Amino acid sequence: QRTRQKLMKYEAIAEELGEIKKENERLRAVIQMKERIEYESIPAIVISRDPDNWFRTIILNRGSSDGVKVNMPVVAYHGEEKAIIGKIIEVRGSVSRVLPIVAPDMKLGVMLQGSRFPGLLKGLSSGSNLCIMDYVSKSVLVKFGDVVVTSGQGGIFPAGLLIGKVLKAEIMEASAYQRAIVTPIIDYNRIEDVFIIKKEPDNEFMELLKSAEE
Repeated sequence: QRTRQKLMKYEAIAEELGEIKKENERLRAVIQMKERIEYESIPAIVISRDPDNWFRTIILNRGSSDGVKVNMPVVAYHGEEKAIIGKIIEVRGSVSRVLPIVAPDMKLGVMLQGSRFPGLLKGLSSGSNLCIMDYVSKSVLVKFGDVVVTSGQGGIFPAGLLIGKVLKAEIMEASAYQRAIVTPIIDYNRIEDVFIIKKEPDNEFMELLKSAEE
């Protein structure tokens, strides 16, 4: 009985050490990723997500007390690839809310990395993990696997950040444009560690955009 109890104790210790090792490896990877981001950034952990909500929002464990502000971009890594997750839309003391690129209400300027042709990206639908790249000229050859990146137009996201890859192109018969269905590089449902880029939006551009909407 004593031997069995000791064995159980040692197994519990071994399991705990294994978890500590995994956590150390994760934190070491986070530090290395942070060093590869050109902008000053704040590491954060996803503590909640609402997949049934129309806006598909994500809650992070960093807030105004950490220097987080509304409209700051949020990125994550897939292997060695850094890609956009979304932008901060609400900030409180110790938490913040992210609107991801798969949300239908999210809009950002993007372009095809190869041809440099621009478009406007938004989430496909409330229940989908795909995006639509709209307003792409019909003169552009859009093909499967084309890489989509941020264009830098819009005053929020830096240019050249990875978004995803084209799944297929759709010709709009009654329009002068075509659109592309885009698969994001980052799996929205599996992200744990993210980085909030400490880049504030171009206020002059945002004011112009606000005036245009009014």
